[in-house]
Amino acid sequence: MILHSFLEEKDELIFVISLPKMTRRTALNLISMFGTPAGVIEAISKCRVPSAFSQNLSEWLNAARKYRSGDSLSALKSKGIGAVVLGEDSYPKLLSELTDPPLILFFRGTLPASDSICIAVVGSRNPTPYGMEVSRKLGRELAGAGICVVSGAALGIDSAAHAGALESRGFTVAVLGCGVDVVYPPVNRLLLADISKRGCLISEYPPGTKPEKFRFPERNRIIAGMCTGVVVVEAGKTSGALITAEFALSENREVFAVPGPIFSPKSAGTNLMIKSGAVPVTCTEDVLEGVGFSPNWVNLQGTVGLATKISSLSEKELMVVEAIKAGYMYPEEISSVSSIESRLVLSILSQLEVKGVVIRSGAGAYFARI
Repeated sequence: MILHSFLEEKDELIFVISLPKMTRRTALNLISMFGTPAGVIEAISKCRVPSAFSQNLSEWLNAARKYRSGDSLSALKSKGIGAVVLGEDSYPKLLSELTDPPLILFFRGTLPASDSICIAVVGSRNPTPYGMEVSRKLGRELAGAGICVVSGAALGIDSAAHAGALESRGFTVAVLGCGVDVVYPPVNRLLLADISKRGCLISEYPPGTKPEKFRFPERNRIIAGMCTGVVVVEAGKTSGALITAEFALSENREVFAVPGPIFSPKSAGTNLMIKSGAVPVTCTEDVLEGVGFSPNWVNLQGTVGLATKISSLSEKELMVVEAIKAGYMYPEEISSVSSIESRLVLSILSQLEVKGVVIRSGAGAYFARI
């Protein structure tokens, strides 16, 4: 296949995937029926799609009439978004071996090398301080060892793992349940921006796709599929993180779990995983050994100490840190104690969280690490 025809087919696939109300399953069915994305576009243009899809035909037909070859890739480029399709050299190798791999990945940032060793760190959106600290430490130390740290950018454990990886100047990938141009959750705006600059945001959903509940289990299969192993830090018995672990098991990936207090419902899922055969994690070396990784260098302490970070804070950042040192506090309480406007407090807290000076619980309260 010559380069020009490959780019044409890639552009057509992006167009089909991006049609209004198009689902992954529907796109696969249509491509199977009509042979190629170009065949799907032709069938839409001639109103030959099966009656089962007739409710969307009008919108699809309007889009197909306006479509010109190259439009889809040009539109992505104008937004700073890339795309890689199944079969391309840059498509993540392990993900391509998945039972149900995404046809296409949209991304912002730099894709990891297709043969990168990736480890997922996932868990509760509403963790305990213990879970947050463990997740951040694992993210920092795994990335410091040269591992690509993968998670879902959700509140709680996911965010802490990403932040830890960024702390060590390592590489991290956030797999999203929405378009890569959609900021979700909104409070992670700064973290997502940082990941896009120093790592990668990935999604199988076209730009502009809003987060919906059903997308997150689909997203979880990508997290598991990209990775050699999945570490669940803290999860209740019904946590979505356990879905990621189940995907990992079904694809013969290594599954790890961090043990927690037997009285904590937040650790009920992970403790049960260990009883069922998951590898217990008491330190980062347990994960590295579990996937057979022997790093040439390991930076298990991160690159910047807290003392150095504190010395580089602005006056207002120091005021917020001093307020939080009084206890486990919510933003409105911090605003009251520090006499700093609430909106500014939220912005400062986001910056301090990325710097690793404060930790946010899933419930929205903050505590300082010093």
